Amino acid sequence: MLNALSTSAPSEVSPPTAVPTTPAYGDPNDPRLGNLQDISCPGYFGHVELACPVYHQGFIDMVLKSLRCVCYHCSSLVVGDISNDFKVKKASSITKRKTRLEAMHNTLRNKAGKQCDHCGRHQPPAIGGTGYGDLQEIVKDEDARKLGLDIAWAKPEWLVVSVLPVPPLHVRPSIHAGGNTSEDDLTHQLINVVKSNIALKDAIATGAPYMIQERRTAPLRSSTT
Repeated sequence: MLNALSTSAPSEVSPPTAVPTTPAYGDPNDPRLGNLQDISCPGYFGHVELACPVYHQGFIDMVLKSLRCVCYHCSSLVVGDISNDFKVKKASSITKRKTRLEAMHNTLRNKAGKQCDHCGRHQPPAIGGTGYGDLQEIVKDEDARKLGLDIAWAKPEWLVVSVLPVPPLHVRPSIHAGGNTSEDDLTHQLINVVKSNIALKDAIATGAPYMIQERRTAPLRSSTT
């Protein structure tokens, strides 16, 4: 699994104002992503830094289960000393990671609305879609291991998309027929991502009301996933 740092190592695809109709530096058809006419060119990845984290459809169940096990306020496991809780102790001793996460989730999910054993604050019955990226980043490695996550390959914050990789042109070549050029469906989707991302960044930069920001976040989530 790629983390945001390794994904953002290539050049960024993020035009400053709009998406041009012809290839230009910074757009989804950036020439630096590869040359289709050169058979020796393997193509190169770019990236888009998203204005807000987005759920990855492949890991949304794992994200939801892990978030239900940690305190919304202090990001520690909602249970204090595991050794004092028989059910939690039994769940945390399961060897198979996926089964352990399932067992920990089933044991701790009932803590919603109750007090955290660490900070003493009550857990909200529901958590909105914003802010979960920061919450995941501060989950302690020790707690992630207890939940069954292998932090060497899948830290909690890696389960959400904050940096979207942009594949080389070789993966999504343009189609030329009858003197016309048609872009690949994946390229059209990337253009939608970039447009939505720019709109959301502008809304955040200008201090737009929450409802406007949320309205511009929805297309970004839809295009990314």
